[in-house]
Amino acid sequence: MKTIKFLAFIAVAIIMSSCTSRILDFTVVSSKALQIGIDKSTGKQVEGSCMRPFGWGASVKGAVDDAIEQGGAGCDMLVDGVIYYKNILDCAVGYKVKGVAINSKVLRAQLGVEGWEQFCQEHNMKLVDEDGEEVALK
Repeated sequence: MKTIKFLAFIAVAIIMSSCTSRILDFTVVSSKALQIGIDKSTGKQVEGSCMRPFGWGASVKGAVDDAIEQGGAGCDMLVDGVIYYKNILDCAVGYKVKGVAINSKVLRAQLGVEGWEQFCQEHNMKLVDEDGEEVALK
């Protein structure tokens, strides 16, 4: 009887235990269909993933970073992104991301100085340096 109570206690403890983990840090994210005026033809359709055994260490951030890196040198943003949770027999668990990798420097060059400033103002965007201080739009 003691063994059954002990196993029941362990089972309840496991079921009721929980943890919190950080999923993603983001600069801009929206689930709404926004018209942000980006010429996506200059970007590259990419796919990234972050899969780990039993999901240990898998992160959405890792999958997003992998997707952006697949875009090539200079790519620093992902638009029209979709994030998938993947689970392969509970042995390989993680995330897969699809989207269009964009180089924001190319976008700025296409829009010109005035166009870039207008784009940032319309979308309430501000440039900040590594210390979090606001930087003038260039």
